[in-house]
Amino acid sequence: MTINRKAILMIQLATISLLVVACGSDGGEVDYSKHEVISGQAQLDPVAGTAQLPLDAYSASFAEDNIVDYAIDLKLAKCAQEEGVPLQAIDRRTFSPRVGYRTFGIWVLDEAAKYGYDVRPRTADEQKILESNTAVAGTEDTIERCLNEAVDSFPRVQQVETLAGRGEIESYDLTMSDAEAKAIIADWNSCVEEEGLSLVEGATLQPNTEGASTEQVLEIAIIDVQCKQKLNVVQQLADIQASYQTVFITENQAALNAERAKIDETIAIAEAYIGENG
Repeated sequence: MTINRKAILMIQLATISLLVVACGSDGGEVDYSKHEVISGQAQLDPVAGTAQLPLDAYSASFAEDNIVDYAIDLKLAKCAQEEGVPLQAIDRRTFSPRVGYRTFGIWVLDEAAKYGYDVRPRTADEQKILESNTAVAGTEDTIERCLNEAVDSFPRVQQVETLAGRGEIESYDLTMSDAEAKAIIADWNSCVEEEGLSLVEGATLQPNTEGASTEQVLEIAIIDVQCKQKLNVVQQLADIQASYQTVFITENQAALNAERAKIDETIAIAEAYIGENG
């Protein structure tokens, strides 16, 4: 997901997930008692700060989203230029994820030491690319019309409306109520509290940073991540979530395949357009 697609999705579906009954493709309830936790099933990359869970295969990746974004930008720029607006396409395909995987909070020590709980800033090259276009007064209507036409040319599956999106939320909710996960989180709570930190009441895996200076926030973030690393918190929780996702996939395979096919179709259209116009 782009930016922090999972985090955004979880906010959007927070209320919906309370109303949705876990169901398989046949309309029956998913039997999650069959879930089996496999150590390392969630593929974490501590260098990039990313993760690959089973349901990720049925959603557009950060790189795939950037392909579609570039095709949209190319079509937008072409339309605008035909209307006399000097707009250039922005190619984000070389960009790196700024947030990465934060379903269970920050967990990469190097980033915690540099940025605390903030996201990684863009590189100088990325910022230069983004600033390559300057708005021209009086062209807003043209740009809006061209943008709408460009977006319509590359139809996206809205993650908040998909079965895969619902499965991500469902698996997260199940993980948070899982007895093993609760024990892992309790161990982390004890670890950070032993280091002198307090926790945000009612929150999960969230140290209290209220009133802390910038330097103190960095120190809190480091302790947070060190305790997660010491106890292998993120890998264990991600593996538990992956186990629930595996069951969800098994019972909804055909529908998930259909959703992925729509994503692949749009990517193929975008790649063809880039090949002709990029």
